[in-house]
Amino acid sequence: MVKNTDSGKHEKIVAEEFKRKQGYEMIEKGLKNSVIAEKLQVDRRTVYNWRLRKEREIDWKRMKQKGATSRLSEKQKEKLKKIIDDGATACGYPTEVWTLKRIAEVIEKEFGVHYNTTYIWQILDTMGYSSQIPMARAVEKNPEYVKEWLEKEYPQYVNEAHDHNATILFQDESGMQSSPNRRRTWSPRGKRPVIEVREKRDRISISSAVTEDGDLYFMIAKESMNENHIIMFLDQLLSEINGFLYIFWDNIMIHRSNKVKEYLGVHNDRLITRRIPAYSPELNPDEFVWNALKYQELPNFCPKSYDELYSTAENTLVKMKANPGKMKRIIRGTKLPLPSTLGKQ
Repeated sequence: MVKNTDSGKHEKIVAEEFKRKQGYEMIEKGLKNSVIAEKLQVDRRTVYNWRLRKEREIDWKRMKQKGATSRLSEKQKEKLKKIIDDGATACGYPTEVWTLKRIAEVIEKEFGVHYNTTYIWQILDTMGYSSQIPMARAVEKNPEYVKEWLEKEYPQYVNEAHDHNATILFQDESGMQSSPNRRRTWSPRGKRPVIEVREKRDRISISSAVTEDGDLYFMIAKESMNENHIIMFLDQLLSEINGFLYIFWDNIMIHRSNKVKEYLGVHNDRLITRRIPAYSPELNPDEFVWNALKYQELPNFCPKSYDELYSTAENTLVKMKANPGKMKRIIRGTKLPLPSTLGKQ
């Protein structure tokens, strides 16, 4: 079996630091070098060196070794930064992925400096880069329209809502299934945790709406959400909230169905809906409710039955609804300026 030398080296460093910390504490207590050496099972010379370090006010933590001078000048690093920021495809690679190997190739090609790929990450670290998973953005998204909507249309809609003294809600649909939303968890090194899942997947659909103040409303359906469910949820909102309602939602088909349009026409004395730009989930605060439900409240959740899936989702949403303060913190992640930040314009 091949030993993980990096892991072993790290564990040794941690053990040495812990022992040195104990030594510092014993020195502060006035114990003699011989006593400390015996208790910690180290050489007396080691304790003597600890005492000298402490007298010089050197921390007990391991001192980082000064590395070799970089073979890339600051000017070359600035140029490398621009190359990386411009993207891998702009540099002739077929995909937008910067690997250590590709960056090593670019450095050798541009500056005539050869680096082993295992050292490239250290260079990138000093330049402020880290390895990250790219954020997906739909190619259909229209950034120009989103900008115009945020600057012109959205403030007008908020003013319209204020004129009606309306409750402003942000609505969205989502689903949950018996297959878990897997998240990282702790387990013994080298033993990847296993979550048992059922091959047959149960599913529920949920419609919810949230206000800027963190008031949450929801409805669970046992099948895929359709226009009838949307109408039922709108009825629920009208019955639970007094006065005029102003709802921001997305542009999915069931929101645009003739049946929903007819319903909105009948209830236009109490209800107005406005569409958030397509492919812009970051502009809908309710999206962050779903993220919280799936990845904060119920990560790695593996229900054994449909009833457990339904009841757990319902109970968790009830608990979230009962904590508007927490809901307010959750929806702060949205890129949409909340109505109270706009004021009357």
